[in-house]
Amino acid sequence: MFVRIKELRSGLGRKFFILVFLAALLPMLLFASFSYNYVGNALLRESQVSLRKEARFYSTILYERLLLASSQVAAAYQAQAFDTAPKTPAAPFKRLLRINWEAFETASAHLPPQQQLAARQRLQQGQRFLLTTADGRALLLQPVGADAADDGLPLYLAELDVAFLLGDSESRNPDLNYCVFGSDARPLYCSRIQEISRSGFIELAQEQGNRSNFQVDWNNGTAVQQVSVRSIFLDQQFGVAQPWRQWVSHPRADVFKTLQVMQRVLSLMVAATVLLAALVSVMQIGRILRPLRQLIDATHAVANRNFEISLSIPTKDELGDLAQAFNDMAQQIGKQFQLLTGLSRIDQLILNVPDPDQVAQSTLNTLQDLVTSDAAAVALRNPDNVDEMWLFTFTRSNGRYQMLQQTLSDDENHWLCVLPPSHRASLSDAKYLGWLWPQRKELLGGSTYLFPILAAGKNRGVMALAWEKSHRLSEQDRSLLKDFADRLAVAITAVRREKKLYRQAHFDTLTQLPNRQLLKDRLDQAIKHATKSNGAGAVLFVDLDKFQQVNDTDGHSLGDQILIRTAERLQVCVTLEDTVARQGGDEFVIVLNNIDTPMRATRVADKIITMLGSPFSIDGKKFFLNSSIGIAVFPSDGLDVETLLRKADTAMHGAKAQGGGQYRYFEEEMNRASQRRVTAEHRIRSALENKQVELRYQPQWFWQSAEFSVEALVRIRDAEAGLLVPAEFIDVAEDTGLILDVGEWVLREACRQMAVWRMEDVPVKRISVNVSGLQLERMDFVSVVQSAVDDA
Repeated sequence: MFVRIKELRSGLGRKFFILVFLAALLPMLLFASFSYNYVGNALLRESQVSLRKEARFYSTILYERLLLASSQVAAAYQAQAFDTAPKTPAAPFKRLLRINWEAFETASAHLPPQQQLAARQRLQQGQRFLLTTADGRALLLQPVGADAADDGLPLYLAELDVAFLLGDSESRNPDLNYCVFGSDARPLYCSRIQEISRSGFIELAQEQGNRSNFQVDWNNGTAVQQVSVRSIFLDQQFGVAQPWRQWVSHPRADVFKTLQVMQRVLSLMVAATVLLAALVSVMQIGRILRPLRQLIDATHAVANRNFEISLSIPTKDELGDLAQAFNDMAQQIGKQFQLLTGLSRIDQLILNVPDPDQVAQSTLNTLQDLVTSDAAAVALRNPDNVDEMWLFTFTRSNGRYQMLQQTLSDDENHWLCVLPPSHRASLSDAKYLGWLWPQRKELLGGSTYLFPILAAGKNRGVMALAWEKSHRLSEQDRSLLKDFADRLAVAITAVRREKKLYRQAHFDTLTQLPNRQLLKDRLDQAIKHATKSNGAGAVLFVDLDKFQQVNDTDGHSLGDQILIRTAERLQVCVTLEDTVARQGGDEFVIVLNNIDTPMRATRVADKIITMLGSPFSIDGKKFFLNSSIGIAVFPSDGLDVETLLRKADTAMHGAKAQGGGQYRYFEEEMNRASQRRVTAEHRIRSALENKQVELRYQPQWFWQSAEFSVEALVRIRDAEAGLLVPAEFIDVAEDTGLILDVGEWVLREACRQMAVWRMEDVPVKRISVNVSGLQLERMDFVSVVQSAVDDA
């Protein structure tokens, strides 16, 4: 066993040892504990029954001997009187004499008066009386009979030997303590020691409810005693009001002496069980751990790509089965390792290669590493034309990669779409494969395997391997190539999805121009490049004049067509290095890189005005638009994106304010005017939201009439600027379109006020309201006016 202790150094060995050890120890401990408690409780119950029997037996003996002693008093006294040699009276009497009534009163002086009187009356009636004295003696009193000599002493007094009354001491159990308590719980006799005082006995009896008979475990201060108390009722025969008590007791610890032997036996059994369990568990641990260590070593070997290792565990159980299963697994892993390496390359392509061309070429390289063929091809559909294939081929004879674009016929396209996941082409399929090997027709007479590339249930291309001679792929190789096709489909889908998401995030869906986000990125790069090379660039902010009017009048569909044509014309005006982006609505931004002089921006602006000034022919109609262009030059006008866009926008509004159809460079005064414009716009919006728009009414009198009319004049009350007149905000409201909200509010408020005046009989004939041209251009202007009148 000690030789095998080393097995416990293993964590698994320790756990198994503890498990077996506890599995053996705990049931044994539970059995020992149950047995010990069960036997102990049985001994306690047996001891209680024995004490109860002892108390009942000796209380009966005591009662019978009292009766016998009472019948022998007169005879014993006569025998004593005629005996010439005085001696101690025979048992059960310690002392025997005749007394008068005065002596009786002296002996019973401790009794209450009523009990003393009752005892005297009993004796006078010729009945015996048993008296317990204050000093713990038992006195038997009975009247002298008529046949006795009359010497003036009417009573016999016999002091009883209580020990004799309990019978022969040799017949009593020496391990028990027998005590007798007389009336008023006065102790009369104890066979061993008086364990309890009179007051203690009275208190104990009270705790037990002064029951006649009881059993109790009583602590005498040094040990716990088992006690059985039985009452002896003497009132009828001896006139005793309170019964005598028979006490039988012994130490509770004596009951468990028998358990000590059992405890030693159980301890030996537990120790033997523990040793046996430890020995068995250590042996079993060694039997399990040795094969596990071999398995661990073999696993490490496989991890180091040593697939030739073989386990030998000569056991006909699960460990032997595990060793055989491991050997089979190692062989299978060895066979699949090369295949998994190829699959990992495909997975890496899915994550890292951003271009379908690179995915296809890398796939061809991987295929040639794993499956040797005379030629390999990967064909991918053009996402913009599903009948067109991008064909990537590799030919082993010359080691060349080639890319071609092939257009499939309807029959070829249909045949390709119904291919199974793995297909070995037959001679009848050759007519559908001419596009696949356009320069290697001899491959059509050999063997060709096709693996469709499917994504979302649709054919996205095909992967093909070909041999000049007949060749048959194993099921394992075909399964591998199907996995390749699936991984390739995932890769192509991921690349296309990435491109689609990028385009959605960075290009305008209508014009296909870079959107605001991509514009800011390219402008930031242009600024950094100009700063690094000490060059310059320009930002042109282009806005179509009168576009909103055409869009509202002829519909948004036509407006979209104008925006698309505008994007095309703008791209003609710049070089490939420059960026044309759609800012939003009818606004476009152009970033000119590497301008040698601001005149290049001027030439581009002139060209744009000319191009956009030409009519747009759509659906047989011609639409004439102009453009307003604002120009900001970097680095002179700024070195950050937001500043340049804001200044170009400000310059564009300056060009538009001068009638449009022209361009303007940014000037600082424009910036200040723009700030005022922003402030005015904010005040208008705040006034509309906080109900700070007011109307003033200018009267218009009629000659020779009491009637008059009024003109509604709008005002804005601002917390900082005070009351604003129309000249301070109308132009801004017109440019920003807020005039529509302001005008509608004025219409409704004027109608409401007119209704109030009419109810109050104010002689206002009519009220006139100024409206903007933008309001008149709205298709719903009449309904807005009608609604204002109806609501008033």
